[in-house]
This record gives sequence, C-alpha cells and structure tokens, in this order.
Amino acid sequence: MKLTERLQQVARAEDALSQAIGADDLKVVEHELGKSISVGFYSPLFSALFDRYSLLQNARDRKSAADGTSVHDGLHTAIQFLTLRVEAKAEIREDAVQLLSTEIDEFSSPSNGEQIEIKLEQDDVERERMLDIADKMRRSLEARIAGVARLESILALPTVEPSIGALERSIQAAREVGVHERLLTKAEDKMVTARRR
Repeated sequence: MKLTERLQQVARAEDALSQAIGADDLKVVEHELGKSISVGFYSPLFSALFDRYSLLQNARDRKSAADGTSVHDGLHTAIQFLTLRVEAKAEIREDAVQLLSTEIDEFSSPSNGEQIEIKLEQDDVERERMLDIADKMRRSLEARIAGVARLESILALPTVEPSIGALERSIQAAREVGVHERLLTKAEDKMVTARRR
C-alpha cells in the first residue's frame, strides 16, 4: 500500500472514530473499533471510545437486568470486544494485544483516584479472576498472531511437491491457534493449486 493511501485510510478511520465517540448505539462504537483494529490503526481515541462503549453497555445492562449488578470497566469491555472478534474468526493484529495489555495494566493499578471500591472480599477474587481471563486471552492472541506470521512466511515461499506437507502442517497449526479464516482459505487454495500441478 502506498504511503498516501495509508494516510488516507488512517484519516478516514480517525474521522469515523471521532464520530463514534458521540454515538448512542453500542453497535456503531463496536463496529468502528473493530474496523480501526482491522486496518492496523491504534488510535489515541481508543480510551475515550472504550469509556463510551462501557457507558452504553452499562445503560443496556441496567435496562435488561433488574438487579443492576453488571459492572463493565475498560478491561471487561476489551475482553468482551476481543472475544466477539475471536468468535467471528476476524483478523487480530498486534494493536489488539497492545490494547488488552494497556487495559490489564490500568485494571491492575487504577490511577488518578480511579480506585475500585471493595465492598466484599469476593471483589478481590473477581478481580483476580478477570486478570487471569485477560492474561489467558493475551497469550491466546499472541499465539494467534505468531501463527499468522508463520503461515504468511510459508505462503511467501514457492510451493513445490516436498513443501506441500509443510504447508499442510502449517495450516493445521494455524487452525489450532485460531488464525483468521481469510488467511486459512488463502493457504488452502495454494495447497490445492500445488497438488494439481
């Protein structure tokens, strides 16, 4: 991609994110976050967008849950958002791991008076549980990104008969770590083409 095209892509993403900050629709905010991550653009607006996402999520939960016990902070929101991306078998970039790591750090040590009120001893247990979930997700995303890099490097090589087996093993390994469908399909197409030769 040319530099000017990349700059235009980033400008469009930044503009869409700016508009999403004022959106009252959870799906709009979620869509623009996903779109920005999918083009590899980590915006300074992400923090404000996650706050907006959390606010809308909490409002929706208050309407649907009479007890009102649902709590969504940046980490809960990031986990929920990235889980949706994983379940949709969407592409996950390094930015997503960076975003999750930032939210883990902020959740671990709230700053600027952003202290979490401890009402029960169970809050500490829940906090540890969330950090454990987030850490497992981060490791899973890192494995997925590494799987993408390995598969892309195999795809860059010319495919000859002896390397078809290596490609097949790489596809299987990539599938096991959850590499996105688009890349798996591309790899499978290359393998089918190589076998026809």
